[in-house]
Amino acid sequence: MYFDVYVTYDDGSPARGRDVSVEFLGLTRGFVYGYRDESGHASIGEDALAPGQANIWVGSQCFGPYDIDDGDGFTIELDP
Repeated sequence: MYFDVYVTYDDGSPARGRDVSVEFLGLTRGFVYGYRDESGHASIGEDALAPGQANIWVGSQCFGPYDIDDGDGFTIELDP
């Protein structure tokens, strides 16, 4: 399962250089770390992941939980 996370500021500009990780909820779940680029985009995924609920972390801020399915895209908006 793979999905995308876009991190922006409230004015729509990309939040460059932010660490993005996803905390999958459930007994056998854990964190998956995403590669992020300078446009505020992070690709998250592993073949072994199954759809479910997860929190999206940007740095030390937690957002969610979200229902995540294969191919989803999420935009996280940060205050400047």
